[in-house]
Amino acid sequence: ICNALQIGPVGGINRNTFAETPTRLSNLCATINTGAHNDPSNADANQATNWFTFNTPSIANTPADYYIEVRDPNGFPTFGGIEIEVYKLNTTACQTNPGLIYVGSHDPGGCDDEGGANFCLDPASTYYIMIDAEGDGACAAGDRGQYKVRVTGNDRPKIADVCTDAISLGTLTAGGTIGNASGSNKWNNFCATTAGDPNPGWGITDPYQTVWFKFNSGSVGRNVTIEGYNDPGSWGDQIDLKLALYGGTCGSLSLIDKDYDIAFYSETMEGQYCLTPNTDYYILVSGSNFEAITGSTKEGYFGLTVRDNGPYPVNDLICEAKTVTVQTQYTYNNASLATETNIKGTYCFE
Repeated sequence: ICNALQIGPVGGINRNTFAETPTRLSNLCATINTGAHNDPSNADANQATNWFTFNTPSIANTPADYYIEVRDPNGFPTFGGIEIEVYKLNTTACQTNPGLIYVGSHDPGGCDDEGGANFCLDPASTYYIMIDAEGDGACAAGDRGQYKVRVTGNDRPKIADVCTDAISLGTLTAGGTIGNASGSNKWNNFCATTAGDPNPGWGITDPYQTVWFKFNSGSVGRNVTIEGYNDPGSWGDQIDLKLALYGGTCGSLSLIDKDYDIAFYSETMEGQYCLTPNTDYYILVSGSNFEAITGSTKEGYFGLTVRDNGPYPVNDLICEAKTVTVQTQYTYNNASLATETNIKGTYCFE
């Protein structure tokens, strides 16, 4: 374990890229060297272990998850039930406790000679991979040979899992729309959690893999429409969106509105929210943990936009009241009042 082979650049494996061992490596002379780090759910004894390490980049470049796989096997009569175990570096890898923290494993069973799995990993971190070829039972005498290890940063960005990291959509303008409806930026809730997040009270379902966005109200934001678009890029993941709008600051948020309709995977939330000018507001986006009814995959890609439903009448607010010229008795001020309108007018701050 202290001589684990580095995979990829020290700066980390970025989104939509991969790194792998340059050649096939052999476990012919490998011993059972787990460093006392055994998969807690591993029912089989280790047979021949090799260690590898790789880094993840900063949150700006890190993907939502990584695919770790063993591939291109050679020389295995049967690749004796390959197993991948992943650990996060906590202090020093050579320490048995608490140097490495168990993340997860891939153990497909049988005598599979290659394969892999997705793992939810943190940005700006170092990870260790233990590869073991279990050669017992039906796979006896098949646990020695050559293989490559590949680590792929999946093509989906890691989205803000906590309020303080909320992605900024920008500042509203009169009648303007901010955000992304097409899904081209691949916003998603893969690997997100609900740790520390409020529960808006959608009723039949709790928050599930929630992520955060924010926007600034600018000088408008009296009447607003927030729209969540389920899988607009047709990537095939039906997230079944839930939305909630909050004011205040992270750690001291106040619910303004929420929206969830079982019959629709996309959601529209709108109202005369009368948002305070030039103030940040937060949007909580959640998947559905109600897939038995909705048929959703609970996680996936989405688009999100915020639209200001102005422009508003110039005298929509009390402090913007128009002055009407005082007329002489019995005179109707037709010229002053003929062009007035309350179209898109609101009751904000009255």
